[in-house]
Amino acid sequence: MKLILLNGPPRAGKDTAASAILARMTGAVRLGMSYHLKEATHAAYGMPGRPHDAYEAVKDVPNADFFGQTPRAAYIAHSERYMKPLHGADVFGRIFVRRALALNVQTIVAPDAGFADEWTPVIAEFGAGNMLLIRVHAEGRGRTFAGDSRSFISLPGVVTVDLHNDGDRSVFERQAVHAVLDWAWAGEALAA
Repeated sequence: MKLILLNGPPRAGKDTAASAILARMTGAVRLGMSYHLKEATHAAYGMPGRPHDAYEAVKDVPNADFFGQTPRAAYIAHSERYMKPLHGADVFGRIFVRRALALNVQTIVAPDAGFADEWTPVIAEFGAGNMLLIRVHAEGRGRTFAGDSRSFISLPGVVTVDLHNDGDRSVFERQAVHAVLDWAWAGEALAA
């Protein structure tokens, strides 16, 4: 299995890059590290079955479904006050491995790589050589990690590419797709 991880600040273009990559790859699927966290948080607030992406457009807006908290604040609290203290910093990585293996696909695109510790069990299961980390920079557009618990990450042995999203969507999408193609071709050349 191959894994393509996208890392960057909020609204930097990770989902845009993921969509462009998925449009070019047959059989690839999107699986976010945060999907289980979001679904579990929805269930904890009495909304079982609510999809992980139900609040994406309003995740920074206080919401009655979360008793006045923003969805983002509810997700962070569930992660940092419950799951990680109880099960360790890599708990979502272990859950990600379970979900990835159950999918039985060749390629997964994860648009939300925000914590290096979470990827340790994923690297152990699939191997660093089968993973690509794309870090999305958009400081020129005011997108930073200020006030966020996430950051740019480095993963041992994982090929890492830094892309800059200056706001030209088509150029950025092409850069993301080319980063994946270059990585895939380099891997094939090494295997030959």
